[in-house]
Amino acid sequence: MRRARSYTGCPVFASIPRAAAGRILRYNSGAVTYEGQPMSRPAVLVPLLLLGSLGAPASGFAQAEVDVEQLYKKLVRSCVFIASPMKDQPAFGSGFLVDADRRLVLTSEAVVPDLRTTFVQFPIFKPDGAVVGDRNKYLENIPAGKALKGTIVFRDGRRGLALIQVDRLPENTPAVPLAAKNPSPGARTYNIGSPGAVPQLFSITTGMVRSVGVFEMLTRGREGPAARVLGLLTTNPLNPGDVGGPLVDQTGAVVGVTLPAPLTLTNISQFLSVEEVHALLKEARTKLEPAPPAVVPSPAPVAVVPAPLPVASTECPSAPRRCCILRIFKHSP
Repeated sequence: MRRARSYTGCPVFASIPRAAAGRILRYNSGAVTYEGQPMSRPAVLVPLLLLGSLGAPASGFAQAEVDVEQLYKKLVRSCVFIASPMKDQPAFGSGFLVDADRRLVLTSEAVVPDLRTTFVQFPIFKPDGAVVGDRNKYLENIPAGKALKGTIVFRDGRRGLALIQVDRLPENTPAVPLAAKNPSPGARTYNIGSPGAVPQLFSITTGMVRSVGVFEMLTRGREGPAARVLGLLTTNPLNPGDVGGPLVDQTGAVVGVTLPAPLTLTNISQFLSVEEVHALLKEARTKLEPAPPAVVPSPAPVAVVPAPLPVASTECPSAPRRCCILRIFKHSP
């Protein structure tokens, strides 16, 4: 009789002891060959169930199930969509509230390069509690004077981070907690951001930590220069617009900040370690002045649209709204 051979490509058969495997010879695409003859699935099911009770590895490698929907609802109200006026076109990015008392939002410096002010918006919620994700709704808020004004109060060029102080906060908006240390490889991670490739904001993705260590990372954008920082590599899928958003663990604590992804990486995403965030906040809090009083919104906000803007529809009949927004970015804030 031919000797049994284990097949490591199948997690079930790989765990079967050689003595218990008996005369199972081969596993291929869901079919088992027994002494050269194919076996039906029902014939295989009972032996496998019995073998599982004889000491196959238990769930030692399994991680506790997380209600991702509830985790998202908990985190998203503290995340922001950032629209920064640029010379040619606006730059979009993500961020999150790290200090509610000082009204400080953390983001990537690549989102607010060489700027003093920007526009920041927390999620808009529907009556049923669902998040309004339509990007156009948030862009319309800018000329309507409904977007929060943010002032860049601290930068760290090496880490590629920036702190934005917003003029006010939505009621009962908490800061996102920071993890005390880095996660371990294999830990599940979740990130919230607003990818520019899709018209919906505040989306969530899941992934897993691949490695943690000191890397040469493009903290300030794809064009560099690279900086040597403590970072994380994960499998979370990212797109432009996610940059600056939080990477959290299963408890909802921040373990990293989304960095621009170099074009040379495939299926790997880069995040700045939470330990670098702790170091930045410690330094910033010793240098920042106390936060000024929050701005009380006017009952009837006055639109900040410049007078010439209504004629934009005659110049861009196919997309008048987009033209108006781009003009505002060129003249504001």
